[in-house]
Amino acid sequence: MNILIRIAIVTIFLTGFALGYHHSYQFETIDINHGLSQNSVMTITKDKNGFMWFGTEDGLNRYDGVTFKQFRHNPMDSSTINSNSIYSSLLDSQGNLWIGTYVSGLNKYVDETESFIHYPHDPLDSLSLGDGSIWGLQEDHEGYLWIGTSGGGLFRLNPNTGISVPVKNLISNEGTLADQVVYGLFEDHEHQLWISTLNGLSVLNLKTYALRTYRYDKDEPSSLFDDNVNSVYETFDGEHYRIWVGTNWGGLDSYDPETDSFTHHGYKSTINPDYLETGVSRMVQIGNDRLWVGTESQGILILDLEGNLLETIGKKVYDDTALNDDAIRSFYNDGDIVWVGTAGGGVGKYMPHRKKFHSLSYDPLDSDGLHDNRILKIVNDSKGNLWIATWTSGLTYFNPETKAFKKYQHNPNDPGSLSDDGLQDIIVDQNDNLWVISASTNLDLLRSDSDTFIHIKADLDDPKGLQSQYLLTMFEDKEGSIWLGSWDEGLFRLNPSKLEFEVFRTPSIGDINLGNISFYVMFEDSRGTIWIGAENEGLIGFDRKTMTLKQFKASPGDPLALANNDVMCFYEDGDGYIWLGTYGGGLSRFDPRNGSFQNFSTEDGLPSSAIYAIFQDDHGALWMSTNSGLAKYHPKKRIIKAYGISDGVLSKEFNPAGCQLDNGWIYFGGVKGITYFHPDQIKDNRSIPPVKFTGLSIMNVPVGIQQQIKDRVILEKSITTTPVLELYPDDLFFSLSFASLDYYHPRSNSYAYYMEGFDKQWRQLGHQRSVTFTNLPPGKYNFHLKGSNNDQVWNNNGPSLKIIMHPEFYETWWFISSSVLLVILIGFISYRFRTNFLVNRGKELEMHNIQLNAQIESRRKAHVKASERANYFHAVISQSPIPMAIHNSEGNITHLNSGWVKLWGADSPEDIIRDYHVEEDKQANQLSLGKSFRKAVEGNIIEIPEVKFITDNGNTRVVHMLLYPLKNIVGMTNQVMVSLEDVTEIARQRNLLEKSILEKDLLLKEVHHRVKNNLQLVASLLGLQKAGTENDKTLQTLDDIKNRVNSMALVHDALYRSPEFDNVDISSYIQDLTDTLHAAFGQHAVPIEIKTQIPEINLPVDIAVPCGLMINEMVTNSLKYAFPDLDKPDKQIIIRFTEYEPDCLRLEVIDNGIGLQKPVVWDSIHSLGLYLIKILSEHQLMGSVNLKDTGGAHFIIEFPIHPNFDD
Repeated sequence: MNILIRIAIVTIFLTGFALGYHHSYQFETIDINHGLSQNSVMTITKDKNGFMWFGTEDGLNRYDGVTFKQFRHNPMDSSTINSNSIYSSLLDSQGNLWIGTYVSGLNKYVDETESFIHYPHDPLDSLSLGDGSIWGLQEDHEGYLWIGTSGGGLFRLNPNTGISVPVKNLISNEGTLADQVVYGLFEDHEHQLWISTLNGLSVLNLKTYALRTYRYDKDEPSSLFDDNVNSVYETFDGEHYRIWVGTNWGGLDSYDPETDSFTHHGYKSTINPDYLETGVSRMVQIGNDRLWVGTESQGILILDLEGNLLETIGKKVYDDTALNDDAIRSFYNDGDIVWVGTAGGGVGKYMPHRKKFHSLSYDPLDSDGLHDNRILKIVNDSKGNLWIATWTSGLTYFNPETKAFKKYQHNPNDPGSLSDDGLQDIIVDQNDNLWVISASTNLDLLRSDSDTFIHIKADLDDPKGLQSQYLLTMFEDKEGSIWLGSWDEGLFRLNPSKLEFEVFRTPSIGDINLGNISFYVMFEDSRGTIWIGAENEGLIGFDRKTMTLKQFKASPGDPLALANNDVMCFYEDGDGYIWLGTYGGGLSRFDPRNGSFQNFSTEDGLPSSAIYAIFQDDHGALWMSTNSGLAKYHPKKRIIKAYGISDGVLSKEFNPAGCQLDNGWIYFGGVKGITYFHPDQIKDNRSIPPVKFTGLSIMNVPVGIQQQIKDRVILEKSITTTPVLELYPDDLFFSLSFASLDYYHPRSNSYAYYMEGFDKQWRQLGHQRSVTFTNLPPGKYNFHLKGSNNDQVWNNNGPSLKIIMHPEFYETWWFISSSVLLVILIGFISYRFRTNFLVNRGKELEMHNIQLNAQIESRRKAHVKASERANYFHAVISQSPIPMAIHNSEGNITHLNSGWVKLWGADSPEDIIRDYHVEEDKQANQLSLGKSFRKAVEGNIIEIPEVKFITDNGNTRVVHMLLYPLKNIVGMTNQVMVSLEDVTEIARQRNLLEKSILEKDLLLKEVHHRVKNNLQLVASLLGLQKAGTENDKTLQTLDDIKNRVNSMALVHDALYRSPEFDNVDISSYIQDLTDTLHAAFGQHAVPIEIKTQIPEINLPVDIAVPCGLMINEMVTNSLKYAFPDLDKPDKQIIIRFTEYEPDCLRLEVIDNGIGLQKPVVWDSIHSLGLYLIKILSEHQLMGSVNLKDTGGAHFIIEFPIHPNFDD
């Protein structure tokens, strides 16, 4: 029975289910959750410094890749922007940023002061802008600014004088503007200004100022298709220009200047019959051959530059990498990134030049695509086509050239179909025949010239038949034989032409043999040795010629041993090394010639210690799938680089699924589908980013421009443009923040600084975007900053800031000079009265001498006492086994004990005293002793419980560091006693305790995992039981029990994947559970929508498990029985958690189906499901369960969060 329970343990690596889709366009969403003021983004631009600007209907936003700075209208401050509703923006050739607003007119941003100059409509000023909102902004080739308003028409503004002229005063012919409502402006390469209006399209020749207008003419097919024109754009393919006109209803037209006519490409066009009825809002060219058309309701339409519709980018509710809204309001293409502003989804960031990772994933709306995201194995045939095995949904055959999919699944009415949709392993042999191990332990064969599967079942009575019911993995050797590994039943060699088996069980080493191990993976090296990865057995080598085994296992503390005993994959390189991916130990390089290993872990840069598949590219680099994205390791360069979701990888978690095609393409399978790529297309980001200061804080308070702080102004202008920063002693500490303005993955940008005059070298900050200085000494400094992009390409010419730290008034030159003059003056005056003074003083001299002698005696006694005190400390130090040393205030050692000499590895105390200084000693620097010493000299007792350092012999030690200031008779610190107690063993014991706690959590994970596997095995056995049963009622009962067991397995699987056990996030736990239930049991003709309304709440595991089991039962039954009418609209199931009393929860599961059959009986005879819900709610949760009559089923379960089981 133990063997049966463990049969499915290999699926420990195959957890998770998620919806995705096959897409080429991945967007990163930036919205109010990231700091954007509002999600309706009307305009986007980049300023001269490299900051991104997003204009919304509720505020203007400056973005540095991580943080936002918002600019809002303040009626009490005339320097602020004059409206919060932003409609347009433009960066002109002089670097000025112009902002058009709703109703309130035009603004020019002043970078130095972060203020705005206003250009409003003034009805009394004929030279002011027209009335209405600013919807169109365009700078022409002469530097004039053209402004389109929503009611006042079109104006030309001279940005140098601020004088605006209405276009009617400039037109040289009899033409008139098509309409006073201007939506957009565009200057083409021939210097014609195209003007989009509410009632037609006007074109102004900027050389002659002649105006012409185009409108729809029902009698002229080549006329404009729609008079309501939203935008105009010009594309260039390297040879030809083309004007495109986007309208509000007809969609899209192109203009032919030779015939002065329009060709319709939009709605109801013959060119694009699939073009939907939608308005065009904005357009932008991407690359040399694509036009992106932003629409009012259909997302982004992608056309070639001839106007043929190719594909659509739209919102996908099940894909968080898709565009977040289908209503497009703005585009901005900076050459590297395309920024998309939407009506309600914030900003979409698309990187066309990002690392070229592609993906295949399940799309519920595409029945011809990949049909499951949980990928078990991927293999390829000789033609370069892929066979994809899923966990529970059968096989998929995929042609990478045509992108065509073909499904192979079990059909109980077709004996030639796949044995089972649950799969274990697949391979393709030298003749392109497909071999499949199913979860029901059958071996299936699909020959290359057939679509019918041959089923090979276990036959224990036939010596040449299959002698195992528990096959796990297989591979083909160089001679064409198929080798199959089992669970504790041996290794089998299959003759594929005769379908005859040979069993291998007897070769043994120690207490293991080929008949008592559980195979994970097998591999034949170039020498003909078969290498085996088995459960907790390390690496096993099988020599077929000598019929002997050799074994290599992990050995803690031995760096030349195997890293971990669970080997998941193999790869042999051209030098004969075998690379092993392990589950928990990272990557191992094995040399079969001498049996040695070289190991690589997360400390070396691997993103995860679980390695699932390994391949090598043409340049010698190894590519690996892990539990945290992909990794690339170049053995010669010894560089590891990780790739994650931000680089375009579909998900972080992968499975032992992967293959490499002859053309170099690599495919990796995971829990959300397949990520595939060609290594030559994975290029690093080589752009050098601009680096800017973004903020100043003093004592944790942000400093604003012209802000009065302690009766002084610190920033006269923006910190970005400030050359000199003056600070005073009461500015005890200050912080500078900054940003490297590369937007590929800005949180991975790095920073370094050098404070000239204080630091001796550059200080690395990693990804930290600010630095703080405390008690900076008086003086003049230059703060130099540099930053990198996400691939560590540095801008070494970053900004500098001169910092002047003023001294205290008594440290200034004028105070010292004044003091000297005052002393001289006092001396002169005292000289004149000296004679009288001496006479009077003579009488007092004798008494003063007596007092002085008494003081001298007192001080002599104090010095004796201080000497005795010092001798006492010296004696204590000399006798202490703890390393101790006394430092003078300059940082030199004056006295130390033998423990300190031993810790430093010196031959004598003199060697240390001669060469040591607390700021320069190598070992002291490891301990950061200099920084702590400076604080101790100020009179502070410094204690640091644990500090790590590496001794000269390479050992890591941990010390408890204590610095105690020793003061002289006047209370000044003149010495510091430093104690470094070795607490390495204590730290080790604590780490062991923490490890044991971690192992407890891992044990709980294993318990849930094995329970899940056991339940799945029971479900498989029930499936086998069905094969021998013909009674319909019995079959229905077996089906119900099997589904219930599968459902319970899903609960334990979801809990196994939960990051915590003592504190389960019930929201994500139930959401994952219902998603999996919907996929497993909700295969209706019309999808049923499951709504979960679950608050953010964490529950203990003994509450989460019964909740999951009850939800399983209720949702499963709703999916199966509540909706017999497949055409019923608006099907839904709702799961709701509420806290109806303090520490009491109410769980409701509601459907709008046909309801439960009356009467409802809660016993095991009439309904096992209802009985299970009642038992769990009343006896496990100590609560109650009720049914509410609402037409459908409405369960109400109420229970305390902390039930008292003693009652």
